[in-house]
Amino acid sequence: MILPETVRRIDFRGGGGMEMIFLPETVPSAVTGKCNGAWPAPSAAHPDQVAARSRDGQMTAAELVETLRKHNRWVRQLKGGARAMLAHVDLSRLKLRGINLRGAILTGANLADTDFSGCDFRQADLYAVNLSNATLREANFEGADLRGAKLSNADLTDANLHEVDLRQGTLMMGSKPEGAPPSGARATDGSSRSRPAELTAATMKNATMSQANLTGAILRGTDLTGANLEKSCLAFVDLSGANLEEANLTDVELNGAKLTDASTKGAVLKGAMWDEAQIEVRVEHLRQDLQDILDGHRSWVDSMGAKGRRAALDGEDFGHVDFKGMDLSGASFRGGSFVGSNFDNCNLALADFSNADLRRASLRSACLQGARLRSASLMQADLSDADLTPMKLRDRRGQLTGAELGADLSGSDLTGATLDGADLTQANLSGATGGGAVPPVA
Repeated sequence: MILPETVRRIDFRGGGGMEMIFLPETVPSAVTGKCNGAWPAPSAAHPDQVAARSRDGQMTAAELVETLRKHNRWVRQLKGGARAMLAHVDLSRLKLRGINLRGAILTGANLADTDFSGCDFRQADLYAVNLSNATLREANFEGADLRGAKLSNADLTDANLHEVDLRQGTLMMGSKPEGAPPSGARATDGSSRSRPAELTAATMKNATMSQANLTGAILRGTDLTGANLEKSCLAFVDLSGANLEEANLTDVELNGAKLTDASTKGAVLKGAMWDEAQIEVRVEHLRQDLQDILDGHRSWVDSMGAKGRRAALDGEDFGHVDFKGMDLSGASFRGGSFVGSNFDNCNLALADFSNADLRRASLRSACLQGARLRSASLMQADLSDADLTPMKLRDRRGQLTGAELGADLSGSDLTGATLDGADLTQANLSGATGGGAVPPVA
């Protein structure tokens, strides 16, 4: 891309609102020059200066300015306006802050490393665009088509992505037929390849993405701190290592999503749908008050009750939390939600899970001696090799009292639960449902 040797600013309204800055990489120290609404003619030194390139040829700086000027009039429904047709153009490494591209056609465009802070992209066609490393702070993408877009390492802090479409997109490879529309990336001849929307390591702090469709998108390591994703579809999305702390995930569809090592500390998960999701929420990513209670419980267990305090976490939502190997003996989780949580090798002796939701939870080799699971839902839970035998009770000095307390699963739902190798000796199974899932008690 060949550009003038100065930074040029264009004010499309004559008052200093929007600005377009062409900043060539080769300029060591730019000199700012006002253009007063018009791009100067190419200099003798740079007769072929080009601001954008497309598959159809080249676009001069003057042509780009005129295109954006007409588009601005088109958006405002003024005479002489024309919709911006910028499919496949190269607008990378520029500064285009605050320009209005609402409803513009930018299919397949290269917008990498460009500063679009505060730009209006509402209802724009951004199908398969490259916005890698772009600055998009406070940009408005409401209702935009971003299928197959690449936004890796982009900064979308405080951006508005309400009702955007970030599903998979199919790029058409090959030459463009004569007379095809500028959005011809989906209408050209040649082979095609499909790709998901890519937002790996993007910064999306406090972004609004409510009611958006991100099916199949890749958001590995993406920072979504405080983002609003209410009622969005994130089915089969890869959120591995993503930061979702304080995010609003109310009524979000996460079916089949991958959230391994994702942080959901302080996130609102009310009504979220997690079916078949690969989720593992670490304890250290829970809300701080919950971590404090668990730390106090650890002290209570280690000191035989002399220090700390028994954990009382009734009614809390611990869905998909990884408790593997922890000592939670004696804790109270009555009426809590533990859908898909991992309690493998945990000490849950004398813990109270009455009326708790433990669907699809894993309790492999867990110690559940004397635990209360009365009326708990254990549908499709895995209790392989779990110990549900009576608990021999001890006093505060650790001495055996001679009393025993059996595990209580009365009224529980064990439909589809796995109990291979589980020891249910003297467990109370009265009223438990699940048919053949419950093995005979010796």
